[in-house]
Amino acid sequence: MKNKKIDNIICYEPNDNNLDKIVNELKNNKVAIIPTDTVWGIVSLNPDLIYQVKNRPKEKKLISFVNDIDELNIDNIIFNKLANKFWPGPLTLIYQGISYRKPNSDYLLNIIKKTGPLYSSSANISGQNPITNKEEAVSNFSNYINVIIFINGKYSKDNNASTIYDIDKRKIIRQGAITMSDLKNVLNTKIKVYIGSDHGGFEMKEKIRTNKELNEFLEFEDVGTYSTDSVDYPDYAEKIGKAVRENKGAYGIGICGTGIGICISLNKINGIYAANVNKIEEAKLAKAHNNVNVITLSGRFTTFEDNVKIIKAFFNEKFEAGRHVQRLEKIYDIERKNHE
Repeated sequence: MKNKKIDNIICYEPNDNNLDKIVNELKNNKVAIIPTDTVWGIVSLNPDLIYQVKNRPKEKKLISFVNDIDELNIDNIIFNKLANKFWPGPLTLIYQGISYRKPNSDYLLNIIKKTGPLYSSSANISGQNPITNKEEAVSNFSNYINVIIFINGKYSKDNNASTIYDIDKRKIIRQGAITMSDLKNVLNTKIKVYIGSDHGGFEMKEKIRTNKELNEFLEFEDVGTYSTDSVDYPDYAEKIGKAVRENKGAYGIGICGTGIGICISLNKINGIYAANVNKIEEAKLAKAHNNVNVITLSGRFTTFEDNVKIIKAFFNEKFEAGRHVQRLEKIYDIERKNHE
C-alpha cells in the first residue's frame, strides 16, 4: 500500500521502506501519531511541540519511550526489577520525576533505535479521549496538520492506557492493565543468595549482607565465616558452591582478600560457574555473556561502595543468550569430560 495524504496529513504504512522516512520526519521537528500497545500515541523529539499540539498543561509530564533499559543507566533496584519483568509492555515507571516506558511495538521500537528516546503522550487534545483512527486525527489536530505525520497500524479499541507507577513514592499514579497486585508479586520476590567469606572478606561480607538496599531484592543466607579468626577460603567456597548447586535459581557471593582464591575454589565444584569481578562492567558481562551463578569480590582492594554497585549491576543484568549459548555449551562439555 502506498503512502498518501488525508486532508494534508501525510500517512505512512509501517514497513521497512518507510522507516528512514519516518525517522527523518521526526528529526525534522515533526510529531508522529502512531498506534502503540496501549492507546494511540503521539511522539516527537521535541517535547514543546507535543505540548503545543495537544494543548497540554506543562505541569503534566510526558513519557519517554525508550528502546533499551541499559541506555538509561539507572541503578535503582526497584526500577530495574519492574522494567525487566514488564518491559516491553504497558507499565510506565517514574523515577526521580521522569517517566519511562518501553512499548511492546516492534515498529515503534525500530524507530526509537534510530532516533533515540522519544517524548510521548496519548494522541488527543488534553482532557479529551484518545483518537482511534485517521479521521479523528484530522478532526482533532486540524490546526497543526503541517507538523503531523500519521502512521497506520493495527489497534484495538479494547486497549487500556499504561499503568503508571512512581518508584519514589511507591504508589500507582494511574491504574492500567497492570495492577498493584501484579507489581507486588514482583517486588516481594527476592533472589536467594548464599554469601560466604574467609577472614579476609569477613568485614566486607557483614556490610554487604546487612545492607538495606541490597536486602530489598536479595535474600542472603550466610554460610560463614563468622569472625576474623584465620580460616581457609576453600572451605567456604565449598559451602557456597554446594548450596547454590542444590537450590535451583539461587546465586552465590564469595569474598576473600582478593576474590581470586575463593573464585578458583568455587570453579572446582561441578555446576558452579564463578567470576571474580572488580568493576561494574565486568559484573554486567559476567551475567550477560557468561551466565555465571557466583560472583567473587575482594574484601581488601575494592571499597564497600563499589562492591555494592557491582552486586546491583550483576543482578540487574540478564543473560543475553544468542551467540553465547554455543560457547557456554563448550564449557559444559569440558566440565562433563573432566568430571567423569
